[in-house]
Amino acid sequence: MSDSSFRRVLGSVVPFREGEAVTGMLMFIYSFLVMTAYNIIKPSAASTFIADVGARYVPYAYLIAGVSIGFILHYYGRAVGRIPKLWVLPGTQLVLIPVLIGFWFLFQLDQPWVIAPITLIPRLPAMEEAWTASKLLSAAFFLFGRLLLGIFLISQFWTLANDIYDPRQAKRVFGFIGAGATVGGMMGSGLTSKLAVPLGTVNLILLSAGILTICFFLVLQIQKRSKIDADASFEVKATVGGGEAIAMLRQSKHLQLIALIIGFGALGATTLDQQLYMVSEAQGNNLDGITSFLAGITFYISLIGLVIQVYITPRVYKIFGIGFALTLLPVSLTATAFLVIFNKGLWTSAVAKVTDGSLRYSIDKTTRETLFLPLPADIKLKAKSFVDVVADRFIGKGVGSIILLVALNVFGFEWWQLSYLSLGYAGLWLILTRLAKREYLAAFRRSIETLSLEPERLTPQAGDLATVETLVEELGSPVAQRVVRSIELLEALEKRNLITPLLLRHGSAEVRSRALDAIQKARPELVKRWLPSVEQSLKDEDPGVRAAAVEVLASVHNRDAREMMRPYLEDSDPRIVATAAVALAESDDENDRRIAEDTIVRLTSDGRDSAVAARREAARAITRTTDPRFRQLLIPLLNDPDISVAREAIRSARLLDDADLLFVPALVSLLGDRRLKNTARDILVSYGTEVIPTLAFFLNDENEDPWVRRHIPGTLAAIPSEASVAELSGCLGTEDGFIRFKAIKALERMRRDNPELVIEAELIEALLEKETRNYYRYLGIDYDLFEKGGLSRDSLLSQAAKEKLERGMDRVFRLLSLLYDWGDIRAARWAIERGAPRDRASAIEFLDNTLSGNLRKTILPLLDEAPLEEKVRKGNVLLKTRVRDVEEALTRLIYDKDVVIAATAIDLVRELKLWSLADDLMQVLEFRDARDFAVFEAASEALAAHRLSETPHAV
Repeated sequence: MSDSSFRRVLGSVVPFREGEAVTGMLMFIYSFLVMTAYNIIKPSAASTFIADVGARYVPYAYLIAGVSIGFILHYYGRAVGRIPKLWVLPGTQLVLIPVLIGFWFLFQLDQPWVIAPITLIPRLPAMEEAWTASKLLSAAFFLFGRLLLGIFLISQFWTLANDIYDPRQAKRVFGFIGAGATVGGMMGSGLTSKLAVPLGTVNLILLSAGILTICFFLVLQIQKRSKIDADASFEVKATVGGGEAIAMLRQSKHLQLIALIIGFGALGATTLDQQLYMVSEAQGNNLDGITSFLAGITFYISLIGLVIQVYITPRVYKIFGIGFALTLLPVSLTATAFLVIFNKGLWTSAVAKVTDGSLRYSIDKTTRETLFLPLPADIKLKAKSFVDVVADRFIGKGVGSIILLVALNVFGFEWWQLSYLSLGYAGLWLILTRLAKREYLAAFRRSIETLSLEPERLTPQAGDLATVETLVEELGSPVAQRVVRSIELLEALEKRNLITPLLLRHGSAEVRSRALDAIQKARPELVKRWLPSVEQSLKDEDPGVRAAAVEVLASVHNRDAREMMRPYLEDSDPRIVATAAVALAESDDENDRRIAEDTIVRLTSDGRDSAVAARREAARAITRTTDPRFRQLLIPLLNDPDISVAREAIRSARLLDDADLLFVPALVSLLGDRRLKNTARDILVSYGTEVIPTLAFFLNDENEDPWVRRHIPGTLAAIPSEASVAELSGCLGTEDGFIRFKAIKALERMRRDNPELVIEAELIEALLEKETRNYYRYLGIDYDLFEKGGLSRDSLLSQAAKEKLERGMDRVFRLLSLLYDWGDIRAARWAIERGAPRDRASAIEFLDNTLSGNLRKTILPLLDEAPLEEKVRKGNVLLKTRVRDVEEALTRLIYDKDVVIAATAIDLVRELKLWSLADDLMQVLEFRDARDFAVFEAASEALAAHRLSETPHAV
């Protein structure tokens, strides 16, 4: 049959897509045959051990298996990891098939010499009688067929399935191909039960080998049809290490309870297996009779388990919940234990095993998976396999076998007396179930609080009454994320009817929007109950909530959202008008989009104070549109005179994350607004390196607002890159001292946070020399005026000069941190400025041995404890100048490029009435840059005072 034929036939069972059906059918057949082969061998291996060795020795076999299987799987994993993936499955089967044939052949010979060398191994006195070739062969077959074969066959099948299907495909087809394994298990058990007596148990081994031979060719065909990398190595899933897993168990009470519950279940199963083996042996049946009996038990377990899983499990969880499901297995173990004690018949042991097995592989298996749900996905992935191994191998097979050996060999229990052990296990188990239920709900609540439980992991079985009640309680949480997660989990459980319309009054827009989205998918009668609240949501302050309300209303009224919202374009409420415009903006009709554009333009262009709300709504609405033409309408709103509108526009620009940098110029202009600069900077930084050329353009534009330019270096520093370093380095030579300082500070921050960025050392050294010369210049002027000249230090010029020197020294240290280790420079600076004399001397000595020759000659004299006159003299030598009198010093200062120094110097001229400098003041007014307003104002006031002093007083 072709792929399309399979899809047509199986369409009602599984949603195969094009190209999947044939492979899916082959995988179904493969899983069916693999489980058929395994379920033929499993009862056969147990019966040969019972018949040849004895049921009382089964615990020894479990102990040996517990020790050896881990090593076998470890070296198996290492071996298959070295060969191509395509060879692993067929190669393993090519090994298993001859091994099975070999066992069949050895069972036919039944000669002592076959495995005589094994008898040389030291043996326990209690097993002395078992050491014959036939018994050793049966023991080896039991370990291989009962404990190892299933691991190889089943794990490799699911490994192949995971290689073929991605996660989305797996959700659709795994249920179907997994059903093949269930049916195959029943078929294998049924065939063994019917054919064991007529064909013989040993000959059934050949039947299993033949089925595996068919599987070998099936695997080749499946791999041929599937896109599996032929050269890739087979990956054995790494499980968490023992130490890490034990640490997880210690930290999680919930995980501890899960391990104990699974462990007690394994103890009960091990005890029932032992009872079944002993009673089948006590009945005096021959090998084939035991095989038929055990296979029949497996068949009924599979059949009843399938019925329970399909028809009973969902109803148990829906009506009674996880707490009741947890108690079913221990209660059934208690009931069948009493049944065995009071009626010591073969049928009671069979009933006990069938009841336990059918519940274990249906309701209890689902319960175990549900218990893991509240755990974070990564912890579940790491710990689940470890917990399963610990519970089954260590507790069930290990501890359980030791207890059985003590009961059988020390206390001499008969098979029916083992039920006393079952009663003890069940009692402790029931106590644990109560604790586990309580801890499950607590862990479930924590998983909602931490958002660690994803809705896709939630199964319908988790929707018991207590869990649903927990989710409904969480709907009242003030934390938006927890409410949203609760809504998602209720949706996963198909409980949308429990989502209350009161959520449309929640303080979070995210919750309100999510609630509307949930109700839109609910039953029509439920949606109608919500209609009044949904209609009120059209006036919600958040445009996303309003848009969601429109979708719900359109769905209820079975109308197109755009057609329904067109009449609202003239509504008096700007929120509704904006919502209608957004609906039309998403139309396929160009006329609708033009009307929407005109509507938003109308809202944005109304500059009246009474229209502030309308402009805010327009800014919000633009974020809900996808047509690029609407984005440019946001630009004027970024510079709106009303601060609330501008902030809303900035938020919208952030949400739009514009790829063509449309908003960058407007955002740069906002750097000059102290109320909006931080938000604007954050958005500019989010654009990354693409915005650097635009920022550099504004930084170097001398006609730009100075306060805008002065905030650009800090913005560039937040985009660490070679381009940012280049632009900041380029403006180190600017005459604007404030921008130069901001550039130095930005480079220092980038150097500290990103030491891999390279800053040109020659440029920094040149700037250091310039800053040092400036420091000496202002130090000399300060000396000329206030030390030698004797002027009062109460003047504004004295304060300005002092601040100039402090800033100059700060720049020197910052520039040094760009050349040398910033931590060392910072420590040296602290010691020089705040340390004790000895610390200061040590820091200067450190710099003396660190700085290069030219820097050492110019910078160290500034830091030494030398007298001021000596420092001034060294500065004059460096600058090739001299000590000047007050008038000459002030003459130089009123022409200074620094606006503050020049203005305060002119103000001091006015205070001292040095009118001999009046011509120089006139020169300042004539030639000074008109943008230096402070200098113009000081010069004008000084000249006015001069004219007043020359005017004769009226008599």
